[in-house]
Amino acid sequence: MRQVSTVLVLLCMLLATAGPLAQATGARSNGVDLSVEGVSFTYSTSTDEGKYRMFSSNHPIPGFNRPASLFVIDGMVDVPIDVDVTVRNTGSLASAVTDVRLLVLHDEYERFEITNLTGPLNSVSASSSGVIQFQFTPTYAGNHSLQIEVLSATPDNNPSNDVWNGRITIGAFYWNCDTLQNWTTTGEWSLNSDTSVSLGSSCHAGNGEFSSYSANTISRLTTPTLDLADGLKSGTRTMGLSFFYTGSVLSPDRLSIEARTSTGIWEELSGLSGTIDQDFLTDGASWQTFSIASGGHTTPLVPIAPSRHLHANSALRWTLTSDSSNEDIGIWMDELVMVYDQAARAESYGVRVQGQGTTGAAPGSWGNVDLKVVNDGEISTDIVPRIDGLPQGWDTYTTFMDGSSVPSTGFNLLPGTSRDISVRLKPDLNSSVGLVPMTFNASTDHSDVYAISPMSFTVLADRIPVLKEPEARPSCPAQQSCPFTVDLSNLGGASDVFDLNVDESALPTGWSVDFAWSQPTSVLVRPGETEVLNLVLTVPQGAQPDTVRTVTMTAVAQNDTSRTSTIDVDVGASMVSDLQFTVTSGFEPLKGGEVSSMSVEIQNLAERPDILALEAVLEDNTEGWLVESISQEQAVMTAGSTVGITIRLKAPDGLLGNDVAPKVRLNVVSERSGMSLQSDWWSGPDVVEVRELVMSTNVTMLRLMPGVPTAMEMSMVNTGNSDLMLSLEVDGVPSGWTTWWRSGDENISSSIDMPIVSQDATSDALQLMFLVPTTAQAGVPVDLGLRVLDGDVALAQHGFQVLIEPVRKPGLTLESDMTAVRAGSSVTVNGSVVNMGNAPDPTVFIQVSVRSTQDMSEMITFLSLEGGSGLALDTPHIIGLGTGSSRPFQLDVSVPASAPLGTRIVVDVTVQGGLDDEGRPYTITESHLIEVDQRRDVRATWTTPEMIADYGGTHQTSLDFVSSSSFTENLSVTFDHPEGWAVVCDGFGALSSGSVAHIELEPGHIVPVERSLGCTILQNKGASSGDLMLTVHTADDVVVTSAVRSLAWTEPPVEEGLNGQVIALGGGGLLMLVGVVSLLMLRKGSNEDEENIIETKAIQGPSATITPAPEQTSATVTGPPATVSRGPPLPDTGLPEGWTMAQWEHYGQQWLNQHKQSQD
Repeated sequence: MRQVSTVLVLLCMLLATAGPLAQATGARSNGVDLSVEGVSFTYSTSTDEGKYRMFSSNHPIPGFNRPASLFVIDGMVDVPIDVDVTVRNTGSLASAVTDVRLLVLHDEYERFEITNLTGPLNSVSASSSGVIQFQFTPTYAGNHSLQIEVLSATPDNNPSNDVWNGRITIGAFYWNCDTLQNWTTTGEWSLNSDTSVSLGSSCHAGNGEFSSYSANTISRLTTPTLDLADGLKSGTRTMGLSFFYTGSVLSPDRLSIEARTSTGIWEELSGLSGTIDQDFLTDGASWQTFSIASGGHTTPLVPIAPSRHLHANSALRWTLTSDSSNEDIGIWMDELVMVYDQAARAESYGVRVQGQGTTGAAPGSWGNVDLKVVNDGEISTDIVPRIDGLPQGWDTYTTFMDGSSVPSTGFNLLPGTSRDISVRLKPDLNSSVGLVPMTFNASTDHSDVYAISPMSFTVLADRIPVLKEPEARPSCPAQQSCPFTVDLSNLGGASDVFDLNVDESALPTGWSVDFAWSQPTSVLVRPGETEVLNLVLTVPQGAQPDTVRTVTMTAVAQNDTSRTSTIDVDVGASMVSDLQFTVTSGFEPLKGGEVSSMSVEIQNLAERPDILALEAVLEDNTEGWLVESISQEQAVMTAGSTVGITIRLKAPDGLLGNDVAPKVRLNVVSERSGMSLQSDWWSGPDVVEVRELVMSTNVTMLRLMPGVPTAMEMSMVNTGNSDLMLSLEVDGVPSGWTTWWRSGDENISSSIDMPIVSQDATSDALQLMFLVPTTAQAGVPVDLGLRVLDGDVALAQHGFQVLIEPVRKPGLTLESDMTAVRAGSSVTVNGSVVNMGNAPDPTVFIQVSVRSTQDMSEMITFLSLEGGSGLALDTPHIIGLGTGSSRPFQLDVSVPASAPLGTRIVVDVTVQGGLDDEGRPYTITESHLIEVDQRRDVRATWTTPEMIADYGGTHQTSLDFVSSSSFTENLSVTFDHPEGWAVVCDGFGALSSGSVAHIELEPGHIVPVERSLGCTILQNKGASSGDLMLTVHTADDVVVTSAVRSLAWTEPPVEEGLNGQVIALGGGGLLMLVGVVSLLMLRKGSNEDEENIIETKAIQGPSATITPAPEQTSATVTGPPATVSRGPPLPDTGLPEGWTMAQWEHYGQQWLNQHKQSQD
């Protein structure tokens, strides 16, 4: 692209913000006089400045010759801008720091503050200016008003120029023709860099500046679909689009600018034809824009029709149409800008409702709910009130607080203002008293913005007095005063005091109707209640009977005098009635539901005939008693006559024996005198006592399971009318059986109290419980009888049979559940299998298994039943049981000596047999735990050199002990040797033959304990050769080792006189023995070079003791030590079938004993 100087050839037009709408001028003032001198706009960022400045009010633009007044917009929607406000002080004094307020107002609304900012302006000296900058982001596109106001903190001598009014135009869309992405092109439209206004490219219809567009073509450039549904359908200023264009289109070829309607039709907005510039190379491109008269002013915008072109599917289109005649270089356009007024969005609206107070009303009266409606949004709006949930039949309207009605179209509220209104409500006459919820709805100009406030109205209670005439006309004999009553009720919902009045103006002289002396003339009556008013009728002397007069009575509510009640009361003069009542026959006793009669004679003792209304009545609390009939309810009697009356009284069906019949009397009302007369109270009939019972049970054969409590269901009903104390007896119960009674979940005694509590007979459900022993004979019926006694009288009885069911149920017991043993020892587990039922059970079997936490492959077991032959483990063995029988069993377990400490051996014994309630065999399992808590591992090694000692010399021997046992081992060491020999051991001295040396070895199961014992053998005067036998055994006589060694000495030399040895031995050999012992005490060890000679050490540990040998002959033991008995000799028939030698060694003697007993 070639860079060229751009020259605008166009008219300078006065546009939106060319200057203030009103600007005050005047001579210099005294004091302080601040006024707005100028306003300018710039974009906050250089990027936005470079993108939008060509059609914006910022001026000048480097390299672009555009008049300052030629612009379309001051800013773009949602793009930050800076507003610099210059304030001049034309006064003679410097100003203080002063606040300046900036308002942006939407022109299409009464009051819509799009922006409201206030900032401080520093002090401005006299005859000088100061600048304050505001920054904000316009949120609405369109033509808006701009207002700047100086809010002087100090008095301004000329406040008339404190407000500056101007305009601000905010663009909605701006395209720089730097991309056609999402645009639609047909024909010869494309981006072109031959010339441009700002960003190096423009939109071009043609084939470049050195060519021409094609003939007979239609080229179209269409914007993406634009959602312009937020645009207002009309406005006070022009809405449209503008752009710069250059190039040449020769007529009749034409560029058409079009907009799409909501129905999809394209409408032309304007058209272009002609030459603006055909030569960009020589002097650069000349650009032009529009100047159109619209709405009474000139605008650079191509107007659109908002009502047709602003919708959700809006679009703009440029169409170049050519024919076959003349073609030129085509058209270039750049900097497309669109302006339209956006409608206020929901977030700009705000309304809320506050309750101010309420005054309830009674039904049919007006009340009100006072509310405050607040506009806390940014825009003025019409508020239309509505009541939701108004009950049917209610009336309502809304007023302002001055009483004027709110129009149906509502009222307008400016932003930040409020208005009080009153909702007038009139409840329907049938409305219920109380709080009635409703909802107040205040809608705004925006359908999505409204305020909803719960509103409650109280329907107040009313007071409605109602006077009721006496049921019978009040009458009184002449020259007497008689009381009578009138009822006053309040049928309203509120308590009130009613003022009472009797109008006697219609009564003749001497007649009087007035309130009794105790009757107040103002009476409080609560809602729904009735007060009895006491009045007195006075009839004068000489008044004839049956004379009737009338008075008027009125009650008026004090709180609402419109609520009144008025009645006419007829009063009359009457005769004096006089009657005598005589009982001629009384009631007969009766039962429940029966009828009994009595007869009464009435005599008229008055001097006049009388007409009587008769009624028989009972005392209160009759509880079902009623007067079935009276022989006559009216009697016409002449003076002195009599009449007989029969009264029939019926008892209730549920009459109880201890009930007392109510008393009866006659109430008589004279139609002639109006007098009410009553007889005395007469006693009612006596009640007949009935003692009856019904017992019910459907059991004739009861099957019992031994050992299981079984219930026989029954019920009893007291069908009489008296309380019963019953005794329950069961006859024929065998010895050893147990019976008891249950009611519900509780055991009861055999005495039962059955009261009569109502006329309906009550049923008591009972259970006769049986528990028979397990030994009870099965299959034989037992006859039993049940009797219910009332004292000595049997009220009910029932016979039935009981059959004992056969029970087969095994039992299992072990003598113990745990045994602690030593490794290498044996343990016996004993138990018994028992038949707990009452019938033989041939199906019972036993199974024994043994399990362990360790490998017990060396363990030996022997299972026997009643001392019989061995039984295999882990195999069921049928052992049928007779009734009540038991069979013992025994398991012998030989625990291997190798079993580690803590080894747990579990013996599981399972017995199965019989059948439970669900037909399944009983399975019983018991376990016995064998725990290895001790372990023996003790060894003794005897070392003796095989040699012949010199005569007079000694043999040396040593014993080495090693113990890994888990407990202390007390070992006994015994040497047996020929008479005359001596064995002297370290720490023990000389041990005679058969003497015992005790060696104690501490537990060595954690660290083995080792001990050594060195001994010297002396010949003394014994034989020169012989056997030395060693035996080592534990405290419980377990042989640790037993061995024999042959020892010898050389023969003594031929005696040639006494020598030292002979002399020493002749002295009993004691001196030699002492010498040898001393020698042994002094030696310091053994010769390490000699084989099989182990160092002899003094035994460490507890002191040792020597026990003399018992006087008995010890058998000579040869060969290796025997630590395990080999068992008894085998029988002649050999090893029993199924036995192993290991079992025979342990249990063979038991087998021999059993067979010997059986043979005996």
